[in-house]
Amino acid sequence: MTELVCERLSRRLVELGVPEESVSEFLAGVWVEAKRFRLGRFGGSRQDAFRTEMEAFRATPLNPSVGYRLFRYLTLGAALLLPARSFYKVRNWYAEKNLGRYRDRLFKANVAR
Repeated sequence: MTELVCERLSRRLVELGVPEESVSEFLAGVWVEAKRFRLGRFGGSRQDAFRTEMEAFRATPLNPSVGYRLFRYLTLGAALLLPARSFYKVRNWYAEKNLGRYRDRLFKANVAR
């Protein structure tokens, strides 16, 4: 339902003259999380998971280091290799165990703003 609301709201805001880039930036986080939830809960294609993770990567307002960017590309590769439900199960496990702290120590997410 949230995805549908985001889609309709996006179209309507553009029709009202709001720049598409502003609409995308405004809705990106909610839309990506809604897609992740749907794919993790109900499944979907590997391509849908890949697209969703690419949207999340592009929406991140960081200047990532080379190592962090490499890590993100490995994550994108995993989205293509694993079925969507499995990918998001692993992703949720990773978040629950707070393993991102190790990634952050190895690869600084933000070099400079």
